[in-house]
Amino acid sequence: VFVHRTAPDETVRVRVTEGRKRWARAELIELVEASASRRPAPCVHYNRCGGCTIEHMRYDAQLRAKAEIVREALRRIGGIELDAPEVVPSPNEFRYRNRVSFALKRLRDGGVVAGFHVLGRPDRILDIGDACLQPEPPLADAWRALRAAWGPGAAHLPAGADLRLTLRIGESGALGLLIEGGTDEGDAEHLMRSAPGLIGVWQRADRGSPVVTLAGAPSMPERWDDFEFELAPTAFLQVNRGTARLLEDHVLE
Repeated sequence: VFVHRTAPDETVRVRVTEGRKRWARAELIELVEASASRRPAPCVHYNRCGGCTIEHMRYDAQLRAKAEIVREALRRIGGIELDAPEVVPSPNEFRYRNRVSFALKRLRDGGVVAGFHVLGRPDRILDIGDACLQPEPPLADAWRALRAAWGPGAAHLPAGADLRLTLRIGESGALGLLIEGGTDEGDAEHLMRSAPGLIGVWQRADRGSPVVTLAGAPSMPERWDDFEFELAPTAFLQVNRGTARLLEDHVLE
């Protein structure tokens, strides 16, 4: 039975919300006995936000839980018995992501919500500002600037009920914004002027459509160790630079 916002060794009361033949989901009703690994969640959005799932546990306990997930998956699915592997910690527990995607929804009353999906309610969006602990600090600053710049009803963004906004920051501090969805181009030049460091605004109608440059550069410069290259708006790059370097060092070793 999968229950959000719980921790190993806790005693809880839950309500089953979804039942299947081999598993079920439930919601936490009462925390009867807390684990020693529990802590107050650092993020102000955590109680309702589905963006993070184990922030209510101390970081060392999070690493142990992740190791146990790997060990249990190998045992249950692969039939392989082994000790829980070591999980190398991230150099930064918070403010580590160099790319973040936000969902934006225009409401019938003319308002706008933009952020992550509500915990357990993927049909709803929780409005998230720069207090989110995931983005690198300059990325959070750019998100705050964009929210202030898109205007009432997000009039400077492309029209449409639902948009997906992905902000990315390179090692040099250059920023890019990819807008997915929309029935027109909006006012990308206004957004460029309003968000310091933003060098390109791009758009694609959906995941399968080509990317169109609305303003600025068609790509963004990136540096990864000794490699310099131009990064396409939709390209994948590890979102946690510090952890990625540890992974690369391990592979090379």
